[in-house]
Amino acid sequence: VVVSQGAQVQGWSLYVREGKPVLAVRRDGSLFELAADRVLGDAPVLLTAELHRDGAARILVDGVEVAHGRAGGCVPRQPKDPLIVGDDRQGAVGSYQTPQPFHGSILRARLTVGDLDAAD
Repeated sequence: VVVSQGAQVQGWSLYVREGKPVLAVRRDGSLFELAADRVLGDAPVLLTAELHRDGAARILVDGVEVAHGRAGGCVPRQPKDPLIVGDDRQGAVGSYQTPQPFHGSILRARLTVGDLDAAD
């Protein structure tokens, strides 16, 4: 897991399954997962996940969209489990077992809540 917040009821996570990035969103217990078709490989990448108010979701690798879909909306309430970079140590947001540490290096993590401007 690259980053996670929440658990089986409310939350979201960005993780890697079989080398491919996956965005998982839990809304009132229902799980939505968006998976890219592209394997990340061993080179460093800028991995981005977006979840918009209307439920639109995207995964980008180095600024290029590799997956898009609709999650049905944002997470409706603040998740109880904390924001964790590099793992999901408590209740799993996605379809994986916990703990689920990321095997690699995370050089920088940034969470933006709200609208992004063109510079972002």
